[in-house]
Amino acid sequence: MSREVIFTGSAPAPNAPYAQAIKANGFIFVTGQVSRDAASGEFVDGPFEDQLRRSIANIESILIAGGSALAKTVKLTIYMVSHDDLDTLNRVILELFPDPPARSSFGAGFLWKKCRVMIDAIAVVA
Repeated sequence: MSREVIFTGSAPAPNAPYAQAIKANGFIFVTGQVSRDAASGEFVDGPFEDQLRRSIANIESILIAGGSALAKTVKLTIYMVSHDDLDTLNRVILELFPDPPARSSFGAGFLWKKCRVMIDAIAVVA
């Protein structure tokens, strides 16, 4: 099995013992991303949609660094603090993933800081 750690300065650096992503056997497994700023590493607070878009932008940066793309995503796992944000989630997912991947969505009691959403992804390598 081939295994490669993926890292890019275009996404937030890990602040604990984990990789941004691992490329293995033709797939990239992206660690859960929240709305952290890549330059400062700080959490960017704001409305759910802004946090969601930042999380997906972080995923996209990591996928590109690993030789993939959002369009090659096969699975998303989404953790949300409030079910009230589900309509916004579905609208943004359809916008950014016109051919949506498989998906699991879960309610979470809390996420890091004031985070309202965290997403991890699996994508095929281009």
